[in-house]
Amino acid sequence: MNKRSKVYLLLTAASAVLLAASFLFSLDTLKGIRRQRQEAAVIEEYLKNYSATVRENEKRVSEVSTEASASEPEQEVQPETPESAEIADDRYYSRDGVTYTPDFARGTLDAVLEIPCISLKRGVYTGTRAEIEYDLSIWLTTVASPEIKLGETHYAIYGHNHLVQDLSFNRLKDVRIGDNFTLTKEDRVYSYKVTDIFADWRSSGRRKYATNLNQDPSLCFIFTCGRDHWLLNGQSTRYKDYIVVGTLEGVYSATEWQNKENTPSSSENDTVTFITRNLVKTRLEVRTESDVNGVTLKVAQIDESNRFVQGSVLSILDADGIEVISWVQEEAFKKLHLPEGTW
Repeated sequence: MNKRSKVYLLLTAASAVLLAASFLFSLDTLKGIRRQRQEAAVIEEYLKNYSATVRENEKRVSEVSTEASASEPEQEVQPETPESAEIADDRYYSRDGVTYTPDFARGTLDAVLEIPCISLKRGVYTGTRAEIEYDLSIWLTTVASPEIKLGETHYAIYGHNHLVQDLSFNRLKDVRIGDNFTLTKEDRVYSYKVTDIFADWRSSGRRKYATNLNQDPSLCFIFTCGRDHWLLNGQSTRYKDYIVVGTLEGVYSATEWQNKENTPSSSENDTVTFITRNLVKTRLEVRTESDVNGVTLKVAQIDESNRFVQGSVLSILDADGIEVISWVQEEAFKKLHLPEGTW
C-alpha cells in the first residue's frame, strides 16, 4: 500500500468515526428534545389543572355564600377544599392526592419551578430516594432528598447542566442576584428573590446546603454542575456545584398571585435586601423615574450604616441575559436611562 492510499484510508476512517459520533450525538439530542416536550406538556397541564380548580372552587363558594346570605345572614360559610380534577391525558393525572407523571418518571411531580429571567420552567420531582436518583439520572429536575417538604423545610433542587439540550440548568449561570423565581405547588405560589450565588465542592456543598434539614425554611437552593466557562469571582467552577440561593418573599394563592402579576407596581423606590458571601448585610436601592422615553434608574449598593459599598460590581442585563452595562460602585448613585422593555 503506497503512502497516498494510507492517507486516504486514514481520512476515510476518521470520517467514519466523526459520522458515527455525529449520529449518536444527534440521536441523543432528538431523544432529549422529545422528553423536554413531554415534560413541558405535563407541567402546563399541572398549572392549568390547579388554576382551573381554584377558579371553580371560588365560584362555587361565592354562589353558596350568596345563597346563605339571602336565607341565613348570620351563618358562616366555610370555603371548600379544592379538589384535583381528573384529566383525560395519558401523560398526566391526579388521583387520591397523588400527581402522576409520564412513563419516563418514577417519582411524582412535587412543584413547578419557574425562573423568568432565563425563560426556564421545569417540573421538580420527588419520591423515594431510589425514585429521585432514577429521575435525576434521566435529566429530570428533582428535590435533593425525600425528607424535603416545600413549606415545611428548606427546599433544595438538583438539575443537570447539559451542554446541548434545553433540558436542564444550562442557563443558570445567567441568573443574577436580585432576580425572582417561583415554585408552584398545587394552588400555592412560593415567590423567591435570588440572594446569593456561589460554588462549592459537591460533597461539602450538598452536605451543608442540600440535605441539611437545619437550614432556614425560607431558603431554596438550586444546584447544578459548574463548568470551565462558568466563572465566579474570576474563578472557574469546574468540578464544583454551582449554587443559586433564593429567599422566600411570600406565599400566595393562585388567585392572589395572578392579581399580583397583573397589577403594575406604583412604587417609585424599590429596595432589594440580600446577604453577600462575606456575611455583610447590604441592600440594592433602586430609584425610578418614568417618562415617555423609558425609565431613568438611580442604582446603588448600600450597607446597614447607609454607606455606599465601594468596589462592588453591578450589572444591567437585557431580557436575553446579555450584559448591557457594568460598573464599579462608587460613593454615589449610578444614573442610567433605559428604554421600555425587560431588564
